[in-house]
Amino acid sequence: MNDGEKILFNSEKKKSNTSYSLEDMLRWGIGMNANLSNMCLDYKLINGAYATSSVQANTVLLSIPESLVITEDLAKASMPGIALNNHLKKADVSQRVSKLTNIDPFVLGVLNISIFMVFEKYENVALDSSGNAKSVSFWAPYLCTLPTEYLLPLCWPEEIVECELKHTNLHFIVTERRRLLKEMLEIANEGCGHLFIRGSLNWENFLWAYCAISSRAFPRKKCRTDTDVLLLKPSNKSNDSGFAIGDPRNEECEVCMWPILDMLNHKTGQQMEWHSKKDIGVAFVTQQAVIEGEELFNNYGPKGNENFLSNYGFCVVPNTSDYVKLKLSASMNSTNSQINMIKYKLLSRLGHNFHGDSNDPTKRSEIFMLFIDDLEIPDQLISALRVLLMNDFEFTYLTKKKEWTCLLSEENCQSEHSLDQVSSRNEIAVWTRLMELLQRKLISIGIVDESWVENEEVNERVRLARIYKKGQTKILQDSLLICIQKLSTVFDSWGLPASENLICRFLLAPGLDLFPTGLIELTSLVCGEDGLDEDTIISLALCLMSYRYQNDQLETIEVAIWKKFFSTLDSRNFKEILSEDDLDGVTEQFEEVVSPILDYLKSADSKIWDKNETKNLV
Repeated sequence: MNDGEKILFNSEKKKSNTSYSLEDMLRWGIGMNANLSNMCLDYKLINGAYATSSVQANTVLLSIPESLVITEDLAKASMPGIALNNHLKKADVSQRVSKLTNIDPFVLGVLNISIFMVFEKYENVALDSSGNAKSVSFWAPYLCTLPTEYLLPLCWPEEIVECELKHTNLHFIVTERRRLLKEMLEIANEGCGHLFIRGSLNWENFLWAYCAISSRAFPRKKCRTDTDVLLLKPSNKSNDSGFAIGDPRNEECEVCMWPILDMLNHKTGQQMEWHSKKDIGVAFVTQQAVIEGEELFNNYGPKGNENFLSNYGFCVVPNTSDYVKLKLSASMNSTNSQINMIKYKLLSRLGHNFHGDSNDPTKRSEIFMLFIDDLEIPDQLISALRVLLMNDFEFTYLTKKKEWTCLLSEENCQSEHSLDQVSSRNEIAVWTRLMELLQRKLISIGIVDESWVENEEVNERVRLARIYKKGQTKILQDSLLICIQKLSTVFDSWGLPASENLICRFLLAPGLDLFPTGLIELTSLVCGEDGLDEDTIISLALCLMSYRYQNDQLETIEVAIWKKFFSTLDSRNFKEILSEDDLDGVTEQFEEVVSPILDYLKSADSKIWDKNETKNLV
């Protein structure tokens, strides 16, 4: 493995209690002309394949014939496959499957291969001399030596999923995938359940087959040439997609099971070629020298631990491709529906793809990736926030510019660039809103208890969950620091004295619940121990309340702030909280400390906007 890299494998995998052994599987493969001369298996640990001799780069390590590959077409041509696919042609069933395919494009392939595996292992049987049922399937030496249990979170007890994964993306993945599988199993039983006379098409066996496919299958392209090659090169960026002889991101692919080849474990950056030739089948060709006794590795591609854990049942530590998925909802900042529709169009022209929710198409969202060790927040994420958080005035002004008028008017026109800074108000709103999203996600995940690190008694599932969460919190914390630095840069560019600069930070922080504890926490976060005094915090909290309840009328900032300041005091009954003396003190504090800052705001955006329009910015 790479220096410092550790893969936490499924130490709790169990083997089927059958008469088939790993030696039987290898003999089966060799009998079908598989080339396994450079490989041996660790029979005790059942933990990978090893080189029987030293080999040079560009050498075939092992190969299997096409006849050993379990394909979608093979599964569809089987007895249960034919019955299932006839059932899928019914209109109502086709509609149900279409919805599932929108969630996972490989649903049909996985469904067909799953029922094929269950049927061949549990239904295609005969009684041995002891009266025990034994699979007599051609595929039995392979299927019966697959693990019977997997560490995919999909298989974890509900209490561990809820306790360890709640409020994470992985919890959502587990919940949705279980729902998906139950629907798939229901459709399978409707279409071909009558063929499983031993009653083996149940949740336990279907889950076993699905997990085997998830952790061991790779896709290949359906339309292949005589010789297909895919080179797996080292990469630090996750593509969040598994691939083998075919890349599902660029071409139509099918799911396949690769007996014996799937015994190789993953190693980040391993240089390996998959060769597909009609005369030899599928071969692994190493692009680097291998020493005798060294473990042979495959390369699953650069992935984050969320992908590794959910699909394969292990984590990589450290993982230089780790990431956090951040879902951004397209809640528009305008009550004008026409402006909102044009905003969607602008987002589309900027390369964004805000999908409608399957249950509620009016709710649109897009997923963004925050990678570990990134020094910047992705431009596309900031660009989307700038559009979403534009107020009506900013939007109207921006769309009058020539370059944006052309972008919105020309069909099939897309910009290769992200949206630059709109205004200081907008920029502050962008970074504070992003800080809010990151903080919410951090708080929801919670503090990761690290007492498990050296505790050997900790359940392996708990250990994996906490490794995953630790990686998530690190990325979120690092991203939050970037946001704070960016926000500070915006304020520093105004050239204000330190005290006024600090007050402006809080006066223009929309969307954050800062009254009063949150304001103190944010003060500490940005300024350390040198926070604001209590009177100023109360004054700013009241200003923030008034700021949030401003109407959309184009008033000067002084009038709007003062008008709403006092109306808010009345409507929110702050007089019941503050004594008359306190209220006088707060008002005086506002007049002496906060009000002078408003003069700075008039000219804050003078470099971007015309002077006569500046008064409408807030």
